[in-house]
Amino acid sequence: MGRAPKKSVRQKFPHPVLDLTNIFVTLGVTNIFVAQPAKDAMPRNPSSQPNDVELAILRVIWNKKACTVRDVHEALQPQRKTGYTSTLKMMQVMVEKGLLKRDDSERPQLYRPAIPEEQTQKKIVRDVVQKVFGGSARKLVMQAVQSQKISREELAEIRQMLDSLEKDKP
Repeated sequence: MGRAPKKSVRQKFPHPVLDLTNIFVTLGVTNIFVAQPAKDAMPRNPSSQPNDVELAILRVIWNKKACTVRDVHEALQPQRKTGYTSTLKMMQVMVEKGLLKRDDSERPQLYRPAIPEEQTQKKIVRDVVQKVFGGSARKLVMQAVQSQKISREELAEIRQMLDSLEKDKP
């Protein structure tokens, strides 16, 4: 048994010039098209809130008070498989954003949080209350209590906090 004879280009493409032109145009458009920002578009401002990666780095540094890039990189390795230089670059960006302070007087350089953990948490919660819950702390608390399994100890602590807040109100 022999092979089936090959079809000529004309048999495959009854209108070869038209078909090839269509292919060329399609490929040309795909390859040429580049999305350009509008001339009057404003550059996006960096977020005042730390992103997920920045929060992970901050947690490490908040726990240790001061860290080298190597300390942070090794602490993050179980969760994030990134290279040392990625961690370094991220921490350099965080210094520029005002999230970290770098001590250049020592080698290796030490990084410290620029803002205390509680202050960062309060700012994030304030923003979430405004953006997600329309300014209603009650809605935030209700969602937090309903969406999480709360231990008796945590519930007692929440009650105690609410009681003390109630006593402080005139």
